[in-house]
Amino acid sequence: MTPPRRGLDVDRAIGGVLLIVLHELDSARGHARSVGERVRVAAGAHSMRRLWREQRALTRRAQRRRAADHALRRELWSGLFSDLRPHR
Repeated sequence: MTPPRRGLDVDRAIGGVLLIVLHELDSARGHARSVGERVRVAAGAHSMRRLWREQRALTRRAQRRRAADHALRRELWSGLFSDLRPHR
């Protein structure tokens, strides 16, 4: 006699999808704040040199944030795929 197989854990799968959605919303808010900050810096720059320096700093921060967002996104998707695999 074979042991019974467990199926998909729907609650975990839905929770995984919701975590991804919340992460993407937070990521989009972060990008929108970044754009607003860039516009404020550009409007307040008194020279091209200062504008260039400030924009470079903002670009580096944005790149780090995108890399961190992407790493978290990969973890969330990996967890979701793991939850979607049938359990035995």
